[in-house]
Amino acid sequence: MVCWNKLPLDSWTKGSNIAVLVNANAGITMPLIIAMKNVPLKVVAIKGDEKVARHLASLGICRGQVVEIFSSSYEGYVLKVKESRIAINQEVAKRIEVIPA
Repeated sequence: MVCWNKLPLDSWTKGSNIAVLVNANAGITMPLIIAMKNVPLKVVAIKGDEKVARHLASLGICRGQVVEIFSSSYEGYVLKVKESRIAINQEVAKRIEVIPA
């Protein structure tokens, strides 16, 4: 578990197989795969090629959108986006950077 208010700005925090980037301008960013379930998260970036970003945008997952992890498994995630449920695999989830909303 990450303690949001005790991390210094502009530094890396490493622990239990995670790396969290703390940026003074964007807040704490983390890959979607290490976020907790049922917590509102704001998408701040989508890493990777433009094709993946366009596909996610067509599903409603784009920069500034608030999402929640509805369920997760070894194979992938089900996200709550607005009033919809969207399934994505692990590889796609690794590319989505989020902050607590």
